[in-house]
Amino acid sequence: MRMIKTAPAAIHSGAVSPESTDDSTRNQWSAELVSNLDWHRLVEIARSLAASEGFELSKNKTDIAGGAEFVMSKGDALARHSTLVRLAQWQRWTATSECVESFIRQIQIQRLRGGIFIAPGGFQAPALELARNAGVETVDATLLAAKLNSLPAAQGNDFYNAGTTSRPSCPICLNPLVMGRNGPPSALDYLALPDVHYRTDDLVAEPILARCLEVQRGCEVRFLSQVQAQEIIISGIAEGAFICEGTLLLNPGAVLRGIVAARSVLVRPGAELDGETRILEGPLKVSADIENEWTWRCTNSASLEHCKAVRLLPHEPTL
Repeated sequence: MRMIKTAPAAIHSGAVSPESTDDSTRNQWSAELVSNLDWHRLVEIARSLAASEGFELSKNKTDIAGGAEFVMSKGDALARHSTLVRLAQWQRWTATSECVESFIRQIQIQRLRGGIFIAPGGFQAPALELARNAGVETVDATLLAAKLNSLPAAQGNDFYNAGTTSRPSCPICLNPLVMGRNGPPSALDYLALPDVHYRTDDLVAEPILARCLEVQRGCEVRFLSQVQAQEIIISGIAEGAFICEGTLLLNPGAVLRGIVAARSVLVRPGAELDGETRILEGPLKVSADIENEWTWRCTNSASLEHCKAVRLLPHEPTL
């Protein structure tokens, strides 16, 4: 079922023109195979499908949890159609309403005309309802497999050979990850991390690692995943779970709701801290928030500092 009249034909299977193929010489995609693909291969497949339909593509924007997005555009300056394409985070292969809500918000912030959300594990019912009401296309593993199987045999086999792999890639350096037992996490070098500033209202689904995190006055930001930083400055309204290696500062008029673990907390007059607070003791480690005994991790000796925090759970069969 099509959800928007102007939806691009590049990724959604419902817009594929029938072409003759020789099924005896082609590899067949299944929903299970798509669900178990490396996140990076999935993004490259989506980009290739979009490019083959004549869309211009922006650079990939990836996060440490194995999520990615890009913008596909077509048309001249007066009639340009730009669509945001997002692949669900590795740990959230099945999309929740929070994931879709964050995606819709990004479309609005970037003033784009549409969106395509790819969640190989499917969509929860509230997430589908949100997407339908906002005109966002939802693509699961079944739809994507059908799209790939509809391609001419030669092109389909190229996608199959390039895409099939059981080893996910590091979201930071793109080197293959290795499977290992969970052990004591490494200490984090905050000087190698970026500063993150929020100047407008936002709903943030991905986990945040930063040297300094700031929520500026006049905006409200809700963090759905954990925030970890050396310094946190709140001048607006923030909600979530925060770990701060140094001082968490609440300026006058600021409101922070949630769970806070910090070396020190400074609440200036007129600020409000509503939640559970814990003062940290001892060296702070990279937080993995993972109970599984085994995880995918990056062991590249020349990797960036962010790579130390990469922990992707093994995917269980979804279909």
